[in-house]
This record gives sequence, structure tokens and C-alpha cells, in this order.
Amino acid sequence: MKALRKSIAPMCLALAFSAPASAYDIFTGRVAVLHYNLSVTNRGVCVKLSTSTGLSPWACMRVTGALYDEIHPLLRLAYSEGRTCTLYTDWVDYPYFYEIKVVECS
Repeated sequence: MKALRKSIAPMCLALAFSAPASAYDIFTGRVAVLHYNLSVTNRGVCVKLSTSTGLSPWACMRVTGALYDEIHPLLRLAYSEGRTCTLYTDWVDYPYFYEIKVVECS
């Protein structure tokens, strides 16, 4: 029974995370630019990757986002160390940027 639990657990974990990710626009690249603009209400850090991000070059986080305090330092570190990140985003019609929901950096 223990062996069965050990083999099923990783598969369940993968399924739990793969289903929501399909709803996101996904972009991977080196964090080339960090940008801050206080004139846009509730918007925190924005990043521009070294590769194209589709409709807008910017992917941003709202300061009210659930994981802002965790993701913001991760993006700053990725920028300073030249790391590659994958951004899982949703498109925001106005003010025309991708909203960062999930980040993975290596």
C-alpha cells in the first residue's frame, strides 16, 4: 500500500498543477528589464523578457496579488543574476499588459 501511495502522489500533484496552467499565456526568457510605475494604480513590478511576450512586451504583477511579496523578490533576483524564468500570465485589456500569476525561475 505504501508503494502505491508513493507512485500515485507525484502523478496527482502533476495533474493538480497542469490543468490550471493550460489557461495561461506562458512565456519563457531571461528577465531583461525590471520596471516600476506608481502612476498605474495597484501595479507593482513589471518585467520584460529577452524573448517576445506576444501582444505586449510587459508582464506585471498587481501589488494586491496573493503572492506579490514572494514573487517580486524572485523576479529581482532573476534579473540581477540573469536567470531564465517562465511566466504564467493572463492578458489584461487595460492598461495592456500580461498579469503574472505564476513564476518559475532556474
